[in-house]
Amino acid sequence: LVFDQSYVFTIALEPGNPARVIAGLNGFGVAITDDGGATWELEGPPWIARGVALDPSNPSILYAASEAAQGLYRTSDDGVTWQRLPVTGLTNDVFWDIAVDPSDSNTLYASGWAPTHKSTDGGLTWTVINLGGIRVKVAPGGVYGFRSGLVRSTDGGATSQSIAPLAGG
Repeated sequence: LVFDQSYVFTIALEPGNPARVIAGLNGFGVAITDDGGATWELEGPPWIARGVALDPSNPSILYAASEAAQGLYRTSDDGVTWQRLPVTGLTNDVFWDIAVDPSDSNTLYASGWAPTHKSTDGGLTWTVINLGGIRVKVAPGGVYGFRSGLVRSTDGGATSQSIAPLAGG
């Protein structure tokens, strides 16, 4: 594929299907394998995909976060076609990560150099939350962000606390 011409920024895994991997690439968009990496397909335009996520309730729905003023994207057909998510409530369009809440696939989190944003309507509208970070992940018990240490929110971003500051910071 293009792994000899690019590098992988991030991956997303489909729960219950270890053969399926979605990779966000530098300058080549998103690559998807359904056979554990034996073959890969490039999907989407040649953007810089810093973050990728899939909807755990419908693995055909994928999300990508892009930098270079490209924004947030969604596909509902395994990456064949992509739509840019609306910008209502977003304070920037440079993002490094996107995450889907596994307990509610309408709840998305997006992070980048600016504040972390949250959507509760599948990405139609966004609000800024109290979770600084260039990376964001959702797990049972909280939403996690990383910028100058690891931060956790147990209330969806209304409040957060540092749980692992950087050494010397």
